[in-house]
Amino acid sequence: MKLRKKMFLQFSILLVVCLSLLLLFVKQTLLSSYLRIDEAHAKQTMTGVLYAIDDEIKNISTNLLNYSAWDDTYQFVQGHDAPDYLESNYTVTTFETNRLDLLLLIDEQGNIRYGQGFDQQQKAARPVPDYFRQPDQVRKLTQFADVNDVHQGLLQIDGQPMMVVAQPILTSERQGPIRGALIAGRFVSPAEVKRLSLRTQEQLSIRPADRQMHLAAGHPDVWVEHLSGSESRVYGIVHDWDGGLCFFVSLDQERLVYQQGLKTVLYFSLYLAAIAIFAIAGAVFASERLVISRLKHLVDNIRWISRNQSFSARMEPSGRDEIGELEAEFNLMMSSLQQSQQAIREAALLDPLTQLPNRVAFAERLAEAIERAKLTGESLAVLFVDLDHFKQINDTWGHEAGDRLLLTIVERMQGALSTEALISRMGGDEFTVLITGFASNQSVHDLAARVGAELSRPLFIADRELKVTASIGYSFYPHDGSDAESLIKNADLAMFTGKGQGRNEILPYRDEMRQMIEKQEKLTMYLRSAVEQEELFLQYQPIVDISTGGTVGVEALVRWQHPVIGRVSPLEFIPLAEKTGLIHNIGNWVLRRSCEEMLLLGRSDLQLSINASAVQLEQTGFVDGVMDILQETGFDPRRLKIEITESALMSDIHGVTDKLQQLRNAGIEISLDDFGTGYSSLHYLKKFPLDTLKVDKSFMDEIARAEGDSTIAKAIIDLGRNLGLTVIAEGVETAEQVAFLREQACYFVQGYYFSKPLDFPVLAAFLETQQLRAT
Repeated sequence: MKLRKKMFLQFSILLVVCLSLLLLFVKQTLLSSYLRIDEAHAKQTMTGVLYAIDDEIKNISTNLLNYSAWDDTYQFVQGHDAPDYLESNYTVTTFETNRLDLLLLIDEQGNIRYGQGFDQQQKAARPVPDYFRQPDQVRKLTQFADVNDVHQGLLQIDGQPMMVVAQPILTSERQGPIRGALIAGRFVSPAEVKRLSLRTQEQLSIRPADRQMHLAAGHPDVWVEHLSGSESRVYGIVHDWDGGLCFFVSLDQERLVYQQGLKTVLYFSLYLAAIAIFAIAGAVFASERLVISRLKHLVDNIRWISRNQSFSARMEPSGRDEIGELEAEFNLMMSSLQQSQQAIREAALLDPLTQLPNRVAFAERLAEAIERAKLTGESLAVLFVDLDHFKQINDTWGHEAGDRLLLTIVERMQGALSTEALISRMGGDEFTVLITGFASNQSVHDLAARVGAELSRPLFIADRELKVTASIGYSFYPHDGSDAESLIKNADLAMFTGKGQGRNEILPYRDEMRQMIEKQEKLTMYLRSAVEQEELFLQYQPIVDISTGGTVGVEALVRWQHPVIGRVSPLEFIPLAEKTGLIHNIGNWVLRRSCEEMLLLGRSDLQLSINASAVQLEQTGFVDGVMDILQETGFDPRRLKIEITESALMSDIHGVTDKLQQLRNAGIEISLDDFGTGYSSLHYLKKFPLDTLKVDKSFMDEIARAEGDSTIAKAIIDLGRNLGLTVIAEGVETAEQVAFLREQACYFVQGYYFSKPLDFPVLAAFLETQQLRAT
């Protein structure tokens, strides 16, 4: 994501969050205030309604004074006859004018001297409610503290609220004693509610008192219920004569104040949105001008450097802020890099250890020489030198000794070559040499031979005498290649061919070598399917105890019969399998098949020997793989012997030693094969977990012809015996060799004198015949 977009998003998010929080705070604050004002207005309206109800009761009380404080009424309740008093004063007009539904005149004893109910709707008289005929209720209404005392309020009469006023009956001068009470009542009927609505300019309604509803509202006299965002309902409590709940009065009211609050919040939100838009636009403009454009200029310079591979770019400072400092530091960095580029270029063409030209430098110098040769017709030659067994020296004596050896090799090469020759280290133990001005191709071969002879002279590293050989291949321009890459590649191919022929060889490049490589590639393709196609099979060579003549073990040898190319020698496909990694699958197949076939023989006294290469031993799961196969086949580990070569043993001393010790702990014996032909150290040999030492065939071949070789064979046999190892002689082919071994008390032998490698059925017959002879 671009920086511009990141800054825009981050600033926008931050601003939106801040403004949203501000809006939320303002909304809560403003709406809470407007809500309180709205509720206060609604409660004030209801309070006015309640005052109107109370005022109606007071009006009734005021109008009653004309009757209660009147001498005629005072005389009437005392029993003085006044025939026209009732007919002239308590007419229908009296009830209608005062909107009364009840009038009672009660004497001092609580007797009703006059009582009349009135139906305002029907305009007709009706009976006095039973409530006022109960002495206890009448007594409460007619007990006054003094002449100024008045009872007024609301009562539930026959399920309907009634405004009731009770005044003492006095003289016209409002003097006592009190002779009774005048009681008037007006029902809070729908008509009365409608009249109250007109008076208060509000649409009122009444309902019976609901104690649960009042309790849920928190016992207030007035409360507000919000029906929606635009309308609310206000409730008021009208108490009865005794202070209890009489009825609820309610009115519906528009929430004008709250609606205005919502509009205010909306306008404020739009205002904040406008501020946000202008703020974001301003921030984008400022960041574009102050940051983005300047950084873009810096990036353009960096891209120019990348495209042109040059550190000459410089920037004019665009300010004195942090970006200006960055531009100044960029200029300093470019200057430093420009200086370092030249130093790196020079160092990149030299090998750090030997200070010789490296692979890149050699290729450049060779290409330059080829261009000159095209003009002059001069011939060129490239030598490719590879040290033999250098890895073993590194692993045995350490990398420091290996580096000192390489430096000595360089000195010797420089001494063997003229000053015009260009020596280069390609990497590891590989060197190349460019030779010009030679008289003939043979002179190049002689020069390569002189280099090989010089390198093979004994040398001393860390007070140890070492002998190093080299495999050398060479190619000619223009015969073997027209460019640097092909000349180096073909010289390398010639060297590789020499290594395949036993090392310490000097070979010129030939076209047949490429054919040989192609053959190996084709052979590799065949080998990959050899196990699956069951083209591999085993042969077994018996190991004989010459003291008894019996077979004590067999060595399993893998063979390959291809359906097209026929029998392939192990000397050809085993190195190929190691190089390609196929040796792991082949090795597992050999172990599994040999264990299965040995079990079929039924000879529990017969030991099985198999070979393991250095590549197999380097595999992390080698030991686990061996133990898994033994467990799957049920083969006794104590009957298995694994043979390894000296080169395998020295490839990774500590790692191999640990794996061999694990195998020995499981009961498997370890045998060192072809001893005397490798590059092992006697110092290490006594520390290896070995059980058997096998004398190489090369020492057996010359026993009859050279005393020196028999002396070496004797020494190897004595060495093995002194180390507590079982010694087996390989390649025994003559009776003279058998006699020599018997004389040296080396009784375990293997070779064509007793038997060549046998197919499994032939081996079974061989062992059976041997048993018959023994019996």
